[in-house]
Amino acid sequence: MSSFASDFSQAGPQCDYVGNVGLTARAFFKALFSINARPQEVPTATPVSAHKRAKNLMELNRMANQYESTMPGMASELRCIAARG
Repeated sequence: MSSFASDFSQAGPQCDYVGNVGLTARAFFKALFSINARPQEVPTATPVSAHKRAKNLMELNRMANQYESTMPGMASELRCIAARG
């Protein structure tokens, strides 16, 4: 809970600016001083077998061949992804 309170009922060009600065400052300090109790665990990728990887690359190339006539850009992107493999 924050102790920041203000009355922006008066209309004027500075009310919107002051309100935005106040909200931004409050969000900044909230993010700055928030502390996580536990460090976040980074998920690790499971290793993929060579056979499964080759099968996935072949599937990407098959998909690229299917889309070649209707969406050549997508087919090109699929081939690039397969080449990065």
